[in-house]
Amino acid sequence: MKKWIICLAAVIALSMLSACAGQKPAESQLPNPIEEYETLEDAQAAAGFEIPTPAELPEGYTLEAVTTIAKSTIQLIYTDGQNDLTYRCGKAGGSDISGDYNVYDEEEAADVNGNSVLMKGADGSRSLAVWQDDAFSYSLHAASPLPKEQLVKIVESVKN
Repeated sequence: MKKWIICLAAVIALSMLSACAGQKPAESQLPNPIEEYETLEDAQAAAGFEIPTPAELPEGYTLEAVTTIAKSTIQLIYTDGQNDLTYRCGKAGGSDISGDYNVYDEEEAADVNGNSVLMKGADGSRSLAVWQDDAFSYSLHAASPLPKEQLVKIVESVKN
């Protein structure tokens, strides 16, 4: 009788395992909101709006990558081969679209092209600038800090 109960328990356990083996777990990953594009024009077409871009960049920087974030923000990554500048522009919403949540030692606001630009950094250099106008929210992040004057020049060159 004891053997019969053990055999029955084994058969039930095997049945349960084989029934579960063919089932896949439900997908729980969210889709990636970042999409890459070959050109700025392609990204603008996908997002449904055109953006102003920096006319002035530090020497040696060229456009490396063009992406959209949830098709509401266009991101341009410029590089000089060692350091990156990440420029983001999205439809105005009054929020910081930089994605940079670091705490910086220094923060200051400056008036640039009639807009209040918040610049963050340390030791007189700046790593981040965020600002808005009537049409867009903007951010400019330097992977390697830039002199404040150079960051201001780049921001000044973005004209809507």
